[in-house]
Amino acid sequence: WNLNSTRKKPALVGPFYLAAWLAQLSAEGYSIYLVIGEGYPAAVQPSDAARPEDHFHEVFDMLEEAKRTGG
Repeated sequence: WNLNSTRKKPALVGPFYLAAWLAQLSAEGYSIYLVIGEGYPAAVQPSDAARPEDHFHEVFDMLEEAKRTGG
């Protein structure tokens, strides 16, 4: 997942794009960390109803949207 905070929500990243992106970041001197764990954090409701994008998105909803939109 691309978790860039400038996006409205996370975007699915394919294996080829991920490999190229990580290689580029490494070449630019960035540190890359791998986090391994089980489960996902519980979704939270936005504190401001006028800003519904300010919350965690359900991973299954994001996967379905990625399938429909190609990423």
